[in-house]
Amino acid sequence: MKGASSIEYLFVTGIALAALSIFIVISMNISNDSIRIAQAKNAVETLAKSADYVNSLGAGSKETVSVFLPKGVGAIDVFNNTVHMRVALSSGDSDVYAKGNGKLVGKVDPVPGEQRVPITALPDGRVLFGDALLDCTPARISLNIPYNGANSSGVKIQNIALYPLSNLTATVTGSVSSIATYPQPSPQSLAPGENATLSLQFSPGGSTGIYSGLLNVEGSNGSSCYTELFINSFDNSTVPQNASDNIPPYVHLSLFGVCQSLALNAVADDTGRGDNFIANCEYAVDGGTWSLMSPADGAWLDSKIELANATVHIYDNSTHDISVRCMDSNGNTGNATVQKSCTPDNTGPLSMITGVLPLPNATTDDDVTVNANCNDTTTGGSLIRGAEISFDNSSIWHYMNAANGFFNDSIAIGVTFTTTTPMPSGRHGVQVRCIDSSGNTGGEANATFYVINTVDYSGPIISDMGHDPDFITTIANISIHANATDEYTGGSNISGCMWKMNGTSGTQWANASSADGAYNSPAEGVAIPIGKLNPGYYTVQLYCTDSKGNAGAVHSDGFRVVMGDIMLIMDRSGSMNDPIGGSGGPQSKNGGSFADSADIGTASWSSPSNAQFSDNLNATATLGSGVSSHYLKATGFGFSVPSNAVISGIEVRIEKSASGSNVRDYSVHLLKGGSPSGNDDADTSTNWGTSDSVITYGGSSDTWGTSWVPSDINNGNFGVAISARQSSGSSARAARVDYMNITVYYTISGPTKMQSTKNAANSFVDMVDSSAQVGLVSYSTSAVLNRQLALMTSTNKNTLKTSLNSLSPSGNTCIWCGLNTGVSEITSARSRYPNAARMIILMTDGQNNVCNEYPSGSTACETLDQDEMVAAAVNARDNNVRVYTIGFGDEDEIDPVELTDMALLTGGKYYYAPDEATLQYIYQHIGE
Repeated sequence: MKGASSIEYLFVTGIALAALSIFIVISMNISNDSIRIAQAKNAVETLAKSADYVNSLGAGSKETVSVFLPKGVGAIDVFNNTVHMRVALSSGDSDVYAKGNGKLVGKVDPVPGEQRVPITALPDGRVLFGDALLDCTPARISLNIPYNGANSSGVKIQNIALYPLSNLTATVTGSVSSIATYPQPSPQSLAPGENATLSLQFSPGGSTGIYSGLLNVEGSNGSSCYTELFINSFDNSTVPQNASDNIPPYVHLSLFGVCQSLALNAVADDTGRGDNFIANCEYAVDGGTWSLMSPADGAWLDSKIELANATVHIYDNSTHDISVRCMDSNGNTGNATVQKSCTPDNTGPLSMITGVLPLPNATTDDDVTVNANCNDTTTGGSLIRGAEISFDNSSIWHYMNAANGFFNDSIAIGVTFTTTTPMPSGRHGVQVRCIDSSGNTGGEANATFYVINTVDYSGPIISDMGHDPDFITTIANISIHANATDEYTGGSNISGCMWKMNGTSGTQWANASSADGAYNSPAEGVAIPIGKLNPGYYTVQLYCTDSKGNAGAVHSDGFRVVMGDIMLIMDRSGSMNDPIGGSGGPQSKNGGSFADSADIGTASWSSPSNAQFSDNLNATATLGSGVSSHYLKATGFGFSVPSNAVISGIEVRIEKSASGSNVRDYSVHLLKGGSPSGNDDADTSTNWGTSDSVITYGGSSDTWGTSWVPSDINNGNFGVAISARQSSGSSARAARVDYMNITVYYTISGPTKMQSTKNAANSFVDMVDSSAQVGLVSYSTSAVLNRQLALMTSTNKNTLKTSLNSLSPSGNTCIWCGLNTGVSEITSARSRYPNAARMIILMTDGQNNVCNEYPSGSTACETLDQDEMVAAAVNARDNNVRVYTIGFGDEDEIDPVELTDMALLTGGKYYYAPDEATLQYIYQHIGE
């Protein structure tokens, strides 16, 4: 048994070590790649900027610059105005470019580590890298050749010295020498700036494989240069072949994505050209190194059409030529080039933490797993190279794992990390940041989580304990709120809370509810509904227990409950006799949107929107004999018919004319939801006049043979459609429509505002308890004290409701009259202040329109009106009266600013009630 246990232990340990090794390798790759990219970018940018600087100083200027070349550097090419470095990364090769302003020549040896590179401004305006006297262009030749075929390439040799060079000789070394033939450079002596050419011929002679080496050119004074040679000889004998084919395949390019991760797709097609199979495709950037592309189907030499792809990485902000060449099995090469303008990616990826496990909380015995997303889609489009994580704002960052196991293959990726050592109990913060393939580190995403201590001896802490409302009367529904937390006393979940209230006999500890309905975290809100209480001073005590059974300290909140003296101030002006929503229609609107609709007829309407206004600009349809038009549809009328309205009729008015006789209505329909509905009201027997005339369809009691509800009318697709027809005649006629108008007639159903107000006030009287005193004031042009303050016994409630129900609307609106009368009663000898709170509930459906000394409607009247309102509110405040104001009915007829100011000045609040149900709720809410 011991032996078996040992083997199992070793097996588990081995798996753990293997997983750890994989994690370490991935982390190291991420780190190495980021460092290499940063070093490469710094090196090429330094070389290009230094070349610009030396060039600006003039011919003969020279500077030696120190650069650090990264590990994995494969080649450094200097051509045209570009410095190009190819770097090997864990995800594949990456190209880094930087551009200068002048012509660049010379070489930088691709040796990792620090290098000192001489840079010289030449007399002819070029800038030389290194101390070479000769320059071989291109720096590299890469060719694919059928094993029984041949191919050639040329090399330009230039004297970049300041004096003549002679005795130029060329030699080829390496395995490529066995298949290469070449003459000596011509000419063999070069003056400063002159060129010689050398043509190389490559013939594998039936052998396949990779041939590589150097073309070395040497001259006098120790001058030399070289070009790298790479030849791939492939076997094309196993595929069908048209030996007489000398036509290259057609090549088409497409680019997708951003330069930092550019998807290059090429289609090579030899169909109908030479009808040979495609052997390979290569790409190069700005005439640099050629690199082999990948066939989309995984194999070359299997089709006359091939899709090839590659991913190109460019890290500068200039325009580049991206070229592709594709060869058929007979050695013919087709070419294509596209340009791509690049913008550097200088912004790091976005990061978002998606979860912390286990849920709902970890314990000190658990490993914690953090999941997150990295996304560079909107911040540069580079691949995600890695992600890091830190806890509690530590300066120590840990590498995260890619959720799919691979970085550097997507611009958006999920990442994950699992701790390997227990975390201490309490609240913790976690930070995640992501790194892209351009070396940019994004901003941090933050989250918090809890770790519960498996050993917890302390109970939760209570904070922010208080009561609602702040101002408590005997008619208020009281509640207690508090926060409980175990975050700092062990980190366990809150399991429950207990409360009791002193001041009432026999009260025992009882369960308190969680504010969110369940105790399941180390921090919880607590809610205790108490309800109404008699006058007196009360103390509520509360403590909570955590999931380890630890009870916290008892906390308390004290409050005073007072009796209430309440005056109801009711508006009984004439407008209170109107139903809610107003006295009824009509409403009349012009169309807001016009369109030609082919639901009917064949002739189209031109300029449909000209039918919006009566301005002699017309929507026009040209008709031939027996031809009818499309519908001219008008919608978007913008009606706002109240929801409790009853539609009694719809009238349509259309201003129209025709250019000649025999043009008549063909169809006139109302539109319900955008579609014709109900009766067709067209007059098909009367010709349209030759001058504009307004024709009426429907009427105040005509619903066009269908039923309508307010939502039909208020819908944006409600409207009217008209179609015209030329009944006879040989000449074409124009039907013209200048404007289209709809009038909707309706009545308002339901109770009047006065009746709704009585219903809500009666419900309020029913809910108050017998300790409250309630009185009644009503106002219109003036105010009346209908009922003095009285305790709400059953008899007094009935008496008060009788007075409420007897109110009859008439007259104007004097809000401040009602408020002053209410304040006078609530501060009379019947007031119980300070043993009872003073409150006024004032309701109105309109604005003040009564003045004290000036004619109604004058400017002086309005100014005095505002002054009286402020004076009445100040009088209430100075007498410790809180005023709650209610605007009821049509909001356009109410002054909410004036009512709000009045309420706030006294410590009350303004409410708006569009209907009876809302008014009922407001009265109840104020009471509670």
